[in-house]
Amino acid sequence: MKLKEIDAMRPVKRETYVLDPKFPWLLELHRADAAGALPVDLSLYTATLKLYERMKTEYEVQRTQSPPVLVDGNDLMRELQIGPGPIVGELLELIRDAQLQGTIYTQSEALELAHRLYSERT
Repeated sequence: MKLKEIDAMRPVKRETYVLDPKFPWLLELHRADAAGALPVDLSLYTATLKLYERMKTEYEVQRTQSPPVLVDGNDLMRELQIGPGPIVGELLELIRDAQLQGTIYTQSEALELAHRLYSERT
């Protein structure tokens, strides 16, 4: 089961995985599986349940207190005159990180950062 791999996942992937609406079902399946094994070992289930509850709470706080996104993929593709691809997602993550760290505040600053990051990668 992928539950053993949660700690090794990149933070964004772990958040996507754990906050999936079907994740509680996976947790319950894991609990039932662990409870039916001998010897019964619910340690992974307990640790994962705590992670799920913590991440769910943090996500709700972040969702209500987080500043609005400055740019989206369409904005970047139009501004940089590029097509869809992995670079767009990478740039969006870097821009959002900069916004959350307080180094950029406006859409124009986000687009300026996108230009700089894109030119460094090409």
